Amino acid sequence: MFIFALIGVLGFLGTIVFLIWALVRKFQKKPAKQFVSYAGVSFAAFIIAMIFDPGTEQTSSDSEPAEEEQSEEVQSTESSEGNNNESEEEETEEPKEELYLSAETLKYNKENDVVTIAGETNVVDGASITFALLGNGDEDYALVPDSTTVKNGEFEITLGDFEDNSEQEYVENGDYPVVASFGTQRDEALSSEYEGYEYFTNNYTIQNDAQIENTESGFLIESIDLGNISIENAYSAEEIEDLKLDNKKQNAEQLDFARLKKNPDKHAGTYVTYTGEIIEIQESDNTTYMRLAVTKTNYGYDYDDVIYVEYDDYTEFVEEDEVTIYGEVYGTFDYTSQAGWDISIPAVIADIVE
Repeated sequence: MFIFALIGVLGFLGTIVFLIWALVRKFQKKPAKQFVSYAGVSFAAFIIAMIFDPGTEQTSSDSEPAEEEQSEEVQSTESSEGNNNESEEEETEEPKEELYLSAETLKYNKENDVVTIAGETNVVDGASITFALLGNGDEDYALVPDSTTVKNGEFEITLGDFEDNSEQEYVENGDYPVVASFGTQRDEALSSEYEGYEYFTNNYTIQNDAQIENTESGFLIESIDLGNISIENAYSAEEIEDLKLDNKKQNAEQLDFARLKKNPDKHAGTYVTYTGEIIEIQESDNTTYMRLAVTKTNYGYDYDDVIYVEYDDYTEFVEEDEVTIYGEVYGTFDYTSQAGWDISIPAVIADIVE
């Protein structure tokens, strides 16, 4: 391309020079035909050089696509290398470990009215795990939740054990979801093994995608699904209500009236029973109100030893009937008598009147 450019330049300059020289010769009236021929040859050389030389414009135009192709190749190579690096990173990233609890035993025992939950887990030994049967209707739980410790990759817990609770529990027939929960709060084994929320979520998952909550005192995992238990040989709702009332009656305290009268507020919340004679009874808004004489003498009941009773239902009883009530001491009840006297007597909120 350089040779064609050089020939073109020389041809162009030669044409001009020979034409000028031919004009000079002609003015001098000397032969100029030879120089005109030289000018023609130079011009022909210039034209030939222009035809065969690609030119700077064409060279630049042709080179741009080449540069674009080269740039595209570089970008493609870089993109391919980037994808390969990402792929390598994904391949080298270690998978998260899934923690699980497998309940191999879900059994109801009619004799003791308890539910046993047992199984295996890969949660760290020494961890405390809470188990529960979700309730029906208004009840959050069918039985009071309880906790046990993982030992050698296994767990076992008995829910409804009377010795572990303040009052007897009774299981109603039905289908119940069984759930578990655990967290690092106040649990040294869990906090040592799994540290905190960020570390746990970066390295572990939990079965069935149970929700992990981040709290100020560590992470908490609740409602881990362990399956369902179907109970058919327990109690109906009516049977449970009767059993609870019987249990209350058996544990009711026969508190001496003199002690109750001295300081009713001190005994508030105590579950008691009294037998006495109704000296006044009223009913309103599905509630029964009565004054009950509770101290029996050789001549009948002493009308000076009276308690106020409120019962959330109607009864068939009338004045002078003898009844037995069971309920919690409310404290002191104040009222004004028909004679205008201010009177304070002990009050009981009864759940049984018979």
